[in-house]
Amino acid sequence: MKKKTILSRKANILAERLQKTKDDMIDGFAGLVESRNRESGAHVYNIKYDTQVILDEYSRGREGEFTPEIKRLIVKASALHDIGKIAVPEGILNKPKSAGRFTPEEFTEMKKHTTAGVKILNTNFRPLVKDDPFFYKFCMEICEGHHERWDGKGYPRGLVGTQIPFCAQVVSIVDVYDALVSWRCYKDPIPHEKAVEMINNNECGAFNPELLDVFNRVAGKLQEHYIVLEKAQADGGLEFDEFGNAIMK
Repeated sequence: MKKKTILSRKANILAERLQKTKDDMIDGFAGLVESRNRESGAHVYNIKYDTQVILDEYSRGREGEFTPEIKRLIVKASALHDIGKIAVPEGILNKPKSAGRFTPEEFTEMKKHTTAGVKILNTNFRPLVKDDPFFYKFCMEICEGHHERWDGKGYPRGLVGTQIPFCAQVVSIVDVYDALVSWRCYKDPIPHEKAVEMINNNECGAFNPELLDVFNRVAGKLQEHYIVLEKAQADGGLEFDEFGNAIMK
């Protein structure tokens, strides 16, 4: 019995190490994709943090539906939302603001990153996501659906309302917020207050009204996160490696 217990503990330790390695590989690949379009290494870090905050607030009173494990898997899957950008041509991905807005043809190419991501998950990345059916499902839904909008004016499928998977709805709103308040090659950062106003005015597309209410309730917490992050980076106490992993000094 004692020998079996020891073997069981060793098996659990090995399983935990394997899972940690897989998680690091997922975050690493996601960060590598983001670095290709010259975004801050903090983008993946921010998306995961913001997704967790939204889920924690939304799940109050819904603990039976949104267990800690379900929320953990959605947060982990959120890191892969833009994996399909690896298939977008460099000139489009990094088009500077001085070159003007995307042409219709360029925007069509950019929109393909959603469906390209699904193909990548189903082929090259499948060994890392297939073991857990819930995680695989969340990865696929987020990757394809994070640019869908509540009124059906998003892409790639033009889904309306609850046709959009919930996990993709969450990532869509935090992805927009992070893009607004952060530097991008095509824009300078926008102040938090202005970003919140734009999101509420549907200037970045329409969102689930219930999730929008949740976003407004936690907007101050999100702002605080970005302030602390910016200060830590400015003071040299926090850096991000090429994979988007936070490194405390």
